[in-house]
Amino acid sequence: MDDLSTRPAHYRSKAGALHRLGLAAVLFFALPSITFAANFADDTGFSKPLPAFSGQQLSHEMTTNQVKSGQEFVLVSARLATTSQDMVQDVSWLMRNENGETVFEAKGDLAHAVLPPGHYVIEGTSGNLSIDQPVTLAENQGLSLSFILNAGALRVLPRITNISAIKPIASRIYALGGGLGGQLVAVSDIPGSVVNLPAGKYRIRTAYEHGNVEAVTDVKVKAGIMSSIDIDHIAGVARLSYVGAPETEVIWHLVDESGTALNSISGHAANVVLRPGRYQATANIGAEALTAKFEIKDGEARDILLGN
Repeated sequence: MDDLSTRPAHYRSKAGALHRLGLAAVLFFALPSITFAANFADDTGFSKPLPAFSGQQLSHEMTTNQVKSGQEFVLVSARLATTSQDMVQDVSWLMRNENGETVFEAKGDLAHAVLPPGHYVIEGTSGNLSIDQPVTLAENQGLSLSFILNAGALRVLPRITNISAIKPIASRIYALGGGLGGQLVAVSDIPGSVVNLPAGKYRIRTAYEHGNVEAVTDVKVKAGIMSSIDIDHIAGVARLSYVGAPETEVIWHLVDESGTALNSISGHAANVVLRPGRYQATANIGAEALTAKFEIKDGEARDILLGN
């Protein structure tokens, strides 16, 4: 990895269990603008589902057993696909009676509720997947339900060649086609996060918070299969650092060689992910401005040190 340093005074020019399906994408920074009609709040890890993912009409396998009066039960589990033998882990289960009252709550791959005969609604959530199923429990009956989610798993790893993971970066996943076409269904700020999604086609947009680098690629999620996509950004990193008094308020401004300004950044230090090219960084400290010009190459990390 190239690791270079620039430290001018006020101004200086640059210095020198599932089936696993691997998908690799090399993505360039010159990308078309894509607009999606969605409003979504970022979260740590992959987010909870949009309302459109709730209440899916899911197929299920059901068996019944004869039991003694007072021992009636409902046993629930979920699998990603009919071909998958493994149960989905860490499902949050909830059961309500016909009055809407919660009568059972648990988390795990299996949930076993001893309940009096009656009408119930079974709810389950696992990441971006949800279950909403009415059932009737008869007298002297043990009811076992295994839901088929028709879903797969997707791991998204944004990266820059030769450079350790840089955060913050947002990976946003949009549904393509069907009733959810264009909707934002998941977002993460953790590289390598895994999300469960209904089978289908999706568009992934990754963008670094500080800098001018983003990428877009499409992927197909198959039921019962884990897909892994590594998104290689053509970029380098400028490590901005002010070496003056720690209590000093610093605001950074960057401009590329075409004169386009990036969003300003506050703080003594910041990692800025940049497209290859020439840039000017300015640190504003009160009425004083310290400036440096530098060049970033693909896969290069450069220290930009400014101070009195």
